[in-house]
Amino acid sequence: MKKIENYEQVKEFITAEIHNVLWIKPYLAERPFTQIYDMVVTYNVELDSDKNVATPVTWELFRNYGVDLKEFHEAAVRNTTRLHPPVINTLGEIRISDYLNEFYLNYGRPDRYRPQGRQRKS
Repeated sequence: MKKIENYEQVKEFITAEIHNVLWIKPYLAERPFTQIYDMVVTYNVELDSDKNVATPVTWELFRNYGVDLKEFHEAAVRNTTRLHPPVINTLGEIRISDYLNEFYLNYGRPDRYRPQGRQRKS
C-alpha cells in the first residue's frame, strides 16, 4: 500500500480548505466535503507543507482510509491550524494583487458572477 493510501501514515498531514459552495460545486462529486451554511470544507493531504504541495482527498482515497467523515474533519481542522497557523497582517503587508491574480486564475473574472441586470459603472 502506498503511503498516501495509509490513513495512519497521513492522518497528521490531512488539512482542510474552505470554499464557497457555488464556486466549487462542479468538483464536489469527486471529493468528500462538509457543508457549513454556504461554505464547503474539502480536504487535502499535505505532501510538503513548506512548499505548499498537497493533493486533494478524493472519495476513492477517503474510502481507503476507513474512517468516518466527522473524525476525518476534526483531524483536518486540528492539522490545518498546526501546519498553517493563522497570521494577522496589517493592510500594508497584504499583497492584494497577488491574491487577486490567484483568485482570477482559480475562479475567473468576477464579472461572470455578477447578477443579471446589474451593470458595472464605467
